[in-house]
Amino acid sequence: MDEPIANGHNHHELLMLNELNDDPLLDFEEEEEDSGDDEIEIEFSDTGSDDLDPIDECMDRIVRQLVVTSEREIENDLVDMRKDVEDSKRQLDESEALMNEVMLDLNRLREQISRENFQRVELPSIDINIDPIQTIDLDDSDEEIQEIMEDKTPQKQEVKKTPLAPLAPLAYNAPRKAPSIMPHEIKESTPFVNRYTPSPTQMDPSSLVFPPIAPLMREKPTEGLTVYAMKETNLLSPWKLAEVVEIKPKGKDFQYKVRFSASGKDPVFKTMTGKQLAHEKESQVRLAVGTRCIAIYKEDDQADFYPAVIAEKPKVANKNRYLVFYDDGYASYLDHSDLRVVYKANNDVWMDIDPGTRDFAKLYMQQFPNRNMVKLTEGAFIRTDLHGEWIKAEVTEVDNSLVEITFPDDGGCEWMYRGSIRFEPIAKAVEKLILKKTKKKLPMGFNAPVHVNPLQPPPYIDHVCNKSCLEKYPYNPLKHKLSNPLRIPIHLGWKREVSTHKDPDAEGNWTVFYTSPCGRRLRNLEEIHAYLRMVHSNLEIDFFAFDCWLNVLNKFVPKPDFLQMKDISHGKERMPISASNSYDSSYPPFIEYSTVPIPQKDVNISKDVDFLVGCDCTDDCQNKGRCACMQLTIQSTKCDAGGKANVDAGYVSRRLQDVVLTGIYECNKTCSCSSTCLNRVVQFPIRARLQIFKTENRGWGIRALDDLPQGAFICTYVGKLYGPEEGNTQGTGFGDDYFADLDMIEVVEGRKDGYESDISDEGFDEDPNNKEVEIIEDDPVFSLNDNNELEEVIPEKSKPTESKPPKPKTPKKDKSDQPKHKSVRKYFGPNEDIYIMDAMTQGNIGRYLNHSCNPNVFVQNVFVNSHDLRFPSIAFFTLKFVPAGQELCWNYNYEVGTVENKQIICNCGASNCKGRLL
Repeated sequence: MDEPIANGHNHHELLMLNELNDDPLLDFEEEEEDSGDDEIEIEFSDTGSDDLDPIDECMDRIVRQLVVTSEREIENDLVDMRKDVEDSKRQLDESEALMNEVMLDLNRLREQISRENFQRVELPSIDINIDPIQTIDLDDSDEEIQEIMEDKTPQKQEVKKTPLAPLAPLAYNAPRKAPSIMPHEIKESTPFVNRYTPSPTQMDPSSLVFPPIAPLMREKPTEGLTVYAMKETNLLSPWKLAEVVEIKPKGKDFQYKVRFSASGKDPVFKTMTGKQLAHEKESQVRLAVGTRCIAIYKEDDQADFYPAVIAEKPKVANKNRYLVFYDDGYASYLDHSDLRVVYKANNDVWMDIDPGTRDFAKLYMQQFPNRNMVKLTEGAFIRTDLHGEWIKAEVTEVDNSLVEITFPDDGGCEWMYRGSIRFEPIAKAVEKLILKKTKKKLPMGFNAPVHVNPLQPPPYIDHVCNKSCLEKYPYNPLKHKLSNPLRIPIHLGWKREVSTHKDPDAEGNWTVFYTSPCGRRLRNLEEIHAYLRMVHSNLEIDFFAFDCWLNVLNKFVPKPDFLQMKDISHGKERMPISASNSYDSSYPPFIEYSTVPIPQKDVNISKDVDFLVGCDCTDDCQNKGRCACMQLTIQSTKCDAGGKANVDAGYVSRRLQDVVLTGIYECNKTCSCSSTCLNRVVQFPIRARLQIFKTENRGWGIRALDDLPQGAFICTYVGKLYGPEEGNTQGTGFGDDYFADLDMIEVVEGRKDGYESDISDEGFDEDPNNKEVEIIEDDPVFSLNDNNELEEVIPEKSKPTESKPPKPKTPKKDKSDQPKHKSVRKYFGPNEDIYIMDAMTQGNIGRYLNHSCNPNVFVQNVFVNSHDLRFPSIAFFTLKFVPAGQELCWNYNYEVGTVENKQIICNCGASNCKGRLL
């Protein structure tokens, strides 16, 4: 029996009412708000007509209602999520703005506190010897070298005793501390001032008024100028006055033709470089230590200028004189008026000095301002070198850093520098220092052979090689992704043999052969590549090496290893990058590993395929003359100094033998060539087995676990890519130790004359009424002829136009009067500057490459999927053969002295180490 429902109706009555009112059978009734729960009540009749099942109809309507309700709820949720995202973004912007305001307030507070609480008190000048001189004290009872002690206390100076007027007592009234200022009390209208300023210049240690301390601006000689020139070919000969009569460009430098005049004789003409010319007059600014100059030497009534280098700047202790080292080893104190600056000098000034004293000058400059000097007094005796023999000589006079030595038995007297290696204690100290630097430390580990089950190729049977020759040993990249690439062919049935000639005349000439699984012997990489194409193999050309000194079955094993990290990239590199520590259990610094650059704010790298040059090669791009990408690399070399195309630029069998300053353009995603293309290298993941390891005194470095041939690709350098302004901000706040400038444009333009990076666009507007049109011939296209030689392809010329009489030639203007060229970077925008890659917190293994003065790695700019000259990829290649276990290093090319008040000592340990990076 049906139960009664609301209003006294049963189910049948309700169904009839619904049909009459055309209401849905599904009735949703919400309880009152105080119930707290939403419930759905479903009422339906248990009877129906024969044509329509009311239960089915009811269920259909239920489903439709649920779908509609769900869609509305999803839409509402999406709207709420969008609002939340917008609110979060707004709050993030507000937080960033608030942080910037706080930093501004802190800078203002810091300046105000410094200004109020610290007052500069002028004190009487005190003569202090600021050079950190290390002295060697001599004991009469012991002639051997004693321990070098660094004297941190200033040497006492002789002061004349004069009556002084009584001085009033000094009184110092400390200022009352001002009340603290809260950040919100500072006016927002105050403009932001960058508080980062370089360190203050060191106070003048001398009492000179002229010349002032200022940067030395080097100028180029001009025609008709009188100069001092090196008349003889010997650096030890005096320089004479001459006149510049002609200037000739030579590469990126200039040569100067000068005329020496002599009374009653014909003039002598000579051509020389800027290193062999010096100013006629004295410099208008103070000369720094290491300045190449010529210095006057007076003997009897004759005075001449001889080449020298500044070794000590003027100060009160040396009576405001310069200490100079002549190229012949003689040292002397001279006034500023006795010196003339050489027009051009090497950054490593000792390279310009005579070879006889070059080593001493190099050691002195590398250690400066730290100097080892013997502490001597008048009447003391010291063993001194005289004509190759150690003689006990007497000190007769001391003049600051110089002493006068008198030799016995009428050996004469001589002024010598107290740090000269002619003194026995100094000679022994230098000998120990050189021995310590040249002592090579063996890597912590050993080389172990790799055991491979060799698959001997069958005896060769005359046949035409085809696809079936390698069917038995197919190459699966995933199976061998952890293997040394040079061992992959050995795993696949190939045999590598190192042989020597039987001919006694050719004894010692070693040759490498590869024998394929079908028995064919191959002698070079060209034959290897031809064979792989013949048999349609997916083996790649850089799996093979024909260097006889390279051992592919050799690997480096670190021992001991307290770390044993398998992969610092956490799977982001195809080849795991292990980490080893043979000294302690410390881990390398954590970084967020990335294999690609991470553009930051306002950095947009265009990768539009419409701006890429692609090739249509089907021969693995082995023909440089037909590959458009290789031609782009070759033709770009014309932008370098000299203006000639280098047809040898680029990869050779996927190895790079020399740097290409104008960049390498690899084949890209628009090209028709395959993955075995010879012009695809940097775009692939790291293939060499590399390891980062803890060094003794240089932090963490990189070494190869297997032998690497010359020109092999190692890795790239990636990190956060900043714009110029943001990069400088990051460097100021967090340091620039891992900065890499993307300055390929500036490097190339810096090798040529006539470019300015910061000139305006004035003068580049086209004037239709006054416009000179320069006709430039098309760049030559090169192709391989039948003899496999590169030759120029001359395209068919279009229909000749009507000939016109040539215009009269105008005389050439002086090079100095020619307009400057606009830098390529300025075509991207007037505010464009060098972009910066920072790998401090995010980057790849390239950040661990250390510096060496004798590097085995070099840097190359490469373009793959973007031809934007502002954003090249920074890639590293081996400069020479690298044995397993050797650290991989490149030359940072820092210039010593370019950063004021900052010194970085070089600990590379190379025989040609400069001693300092900065």
